[in-house]
Amino acid sequence: MAKNTSTRWKKEEIVQAVVIADSFSDHFTPFSKTLPPCLIPLANCPLLEYTLSCLSSGGVNEVILFCSSFSDQIKSFISKRDWGDMVITVVVSEGCRSFGDAMRDLDTKALIRSDFILVTGFLVANLPFEHLLKKHSEFRKLDQPGQSIAMTLLYKDGGRRESSSDEVTFAMDSKSNQILWINKHSSKSAKMKIPMEIILNYSQVNICHGLLNTKVYICSSSVPPLFSDNFDFETADDFIRGLLMNEEILASTLYCHFLPCQNYAATVSNWVDYQTVTHDVIHRWVYPVVPDAGFPYGFQRHSVYLGKNVTLSLGCQLLQDVMIGSGCFVGEKTSIDCSVLGKNCHVGNNVKLEGCYLFNDIVVEDGCTLSYCVIGDNCRIKAGSSVSHGSILGPDVVIDLKKQISGVRLQATQSGSGDEGKLGSKAFISSLKEEDSGSESDDEDKKSTHFGGPGLRIQSNVRRENFDEIVESSESDADSSDLDSPELDDTNIFYNEVLDSLIRGYTEKLPCDNLILEINSSRYAYNVTLKELNCLVVKAILNLPNDKTTPALYWDELKKRIIYFDPVLKKYIRSTDSQKDCLLAIEDVAESLTRLQEVLIQLIHFLYNQDILYADSIDWWYENPSGSIDVNIAEELRAKVKKFVLWLRELESTEESSESD
Repeated sequence: MAKNTSTRWKKEEIVQAVVIADSFSDHFTPFSKTLPPCLIPLANCPLLEYTLSCLSSGGVNEVILFCSSFSDQIKSFISKRDWGDMVITVVVSEGCRSFGDAMRDLDTKALIRSDFILVTGFLVANLPFEHLLKKHSEFRKLDQPGQSIAMTLLYKDGGRRESSSDEVTFAMDSKSNQILWINKHSSKSAKMKIPMEIILNYSQVNICHGLLNTKVYICSSSVPPLFSDNFDFETADDFIRGLLMNEEILASTLYCHFLPCQNYAATVSNWVDYQTVTHDVIHRWVYPVVPDAGFPYGFQRHSVYLGKNVTLSLGCQLLQDVMIGSGCFVGEKTSIDCSVLGKNCHVGNNVKLEGCYLFNDIVVEDGCTLSYCVIGDNCRIKAGSSVSHGSILGPDVVIDLKKQISGVRLQATQSGSGDEGKLGSKAFISSLKEEDSGSESDDEDKKSTHFGGPGLRIQSNVRRENFDEIVESSESDADSSDLDSPELDDTNIFYNEVLDSLIRGYTEKLPCDNLILEINSSRYAYNVTLKELNCLVVKAILNLPNDKTTPALYWDELKKRIIYFDPVLKKYIRSTDSQKDCLLAIEDVAESLTRLQEVLIQLIHFLYNQDILYADSIDWWYENPSGSIDVNIAEELRAKVKKFVLWLRELESTEESSESD
């Protein structure tokens, strides 16, 4: 295709998107006082970069980027990046104070030509926008005479995630997907009232619950004029509610589209969303938007990402879900768990970081404890201090020696006069507005039961899918730490990729044939031997997390996984040698997984019944303990399956006698 193809597009074929760069809330205070909130880094990448990148890869040709503040910083950010063929036009209107004002200003400027995509600068997604626009056009054909589609709302299955401010319940026409009634969840009441006329006027109505509003809207060109005609529409929620309440007057309809499992979309509206989406990015749910794609990060097991020139001192621990930017230093006996560090951070000795988000050029001195907090650029936490319970520290804040900070937002400069709110020479409490008219998720920040005052989740309750908790593989040496050799070899990287594929495959119920293709591709990429392939596939299946506590329940869950991955096992475990590899892999995993030891006889018996393992191979394994595990454990494992092995031998003997007769 010629390079100038995009310039020859017809005007009506151009895919347009509107990006609202402002949050119109104080959820990101104190950062929002000096920095556009859309440029706050998430997993060490600005939020706006996620948004624009997904629009570019999703087929968008023209972006109208609307901002009412910090326009120079946003323009500078845009100019320093390469957005390919996508044209970005920055529209500045300093008088806008709400989402509705922004839409009315766009209507005045007449910049919208046809159907368009409406998002904020806080979107993290991997969406095919051209396909979504076609879906919007299909919904248009379903409108009754006199009606006109205004917007298609995109929803995503909330899965097992905790209740969110973006979770909704709505009623829709089963035949057309037209939204008839909608209700945002509230913690005040567990009951909802659905208007009876909705049930009576439609032959079949679906009540949808537990879905997440992605805040991605596919809009008709009539949307900006509707905001102009209704000045009480201040937020997107106001617009949706207004159209549903006045459908007969406005003659505008709303439709919904459910995103398939391979698509991800989430809008970061507050710090709770920030935690959730960071977790999802680190766990690669936004693929192909992953930290090590196009960025200088090495991906290691347990979802650990290391940038360039990172110094890890002796005895430090990176547990899981950790990202460390380039040029960072981590001191001795320091523990980091579920945390992100930006560039050039210095973390001293005997420091504990849990659930923390550190930006760039931060110093954490010896003996500090940081938990569930956000630390801005150039902050300094002096020795022996602690920052916890959802605290948010803006740029340049300094926490004095042995200071205890809990559940507050701090900024480096004083807002008013006097010493009120002063916690240090460069640490002042940042006040929030009492009323936030532009906010669409105030209730989320006011929950005192699960959230600290600033709105950051105090505990690690971003409910992880069971498969996000990766069980430690028995391949690791008990006497050595992953940190002693940060660079993983090709075999370990291959194992991680197989494990990721199986986790995603089981969660999304992907065909095993597709998983086999992925495994084979990884095998050739990392030059893995056939023996290693057989062992690692078996280990990955056995290491799929299983949180059942009793042996019976644990076995039931494990059995389900083996049945699901039966085609994968039979693809690789076919010869006598591969069966021996399978049994050795089972033995290696069982050495460090007590629950597997308790169901070992059921496992081997089941694999025998499934024709994956044969009697000769089982007998060989029984007589030849692996030299790679503890001798006592090897004996215990064989004692557990002794009855089954003896039964097999007796069965074989009986069959041989029958044949001789």
